[in-house]
Amino acid sequence: MEKPSFKKEREIEKLNKKLNRITKQNVKYLDQEQEGYILPDEGEETNKFSQSQIKDYVPNYNVKNIFDLTLPKGPFKIDFSSNGKSLLLGGRNSSAILDWKTKDLKCDLSLGDEEKIKDLKFINNDNMFAVSQEENLCIYDTQGIEIHSLSQFSKPKFLENLQYNYLLSWSTKNK
Repeated sequence: MEKPSFKKEREIEKLNKKLNRITKQNVKYLDQEQEGYILPDEGEETNKFSQSQIKDYVPNYNVKNIFDLTLPKGPFKIDFSSNGKSLLLGGRNSSAILDWKTKDLKCDLSLGDEEKIKDLKFINNDNMFAVSQEENLCIYDTQGIEIHSLSQFSKPKFLENLQYNYLLSWSTKNK
């Protein structure tokens, strides 16, 4: 009969081997040297990974931040605030601000059916945002109230905010 200490050592050794085997299987998906990257096998595409598969390989504190946001009537433009707390979403004729950590809706703005959103950006922080509409550029606060309308710049297409320079830039459609 074996001594109890040898039996325990064997069990620990088996568990360590099993842990090493599982770790080796997981390492092929995660690049340990560069965070945020997935290493696919040769010929495998990373867009084929589902969220549930990714959940199996990330730490628990990241798993609880994963949520599903199903939005009809796309495509959507998005922008994150400079502090990373708020998410600005804009689709055909509506936009919304979402506190993505708590999943709270901070603002919901619906424009008329004739208005189409081309692009949108937070301005300097998450207190104001600019919306490039079909005919003009408007600036709104987080309650959805229009602060300013720049109608002299017709058909703005793309927006970019240079937050440290307090500068909002845009491009317009060529005639």
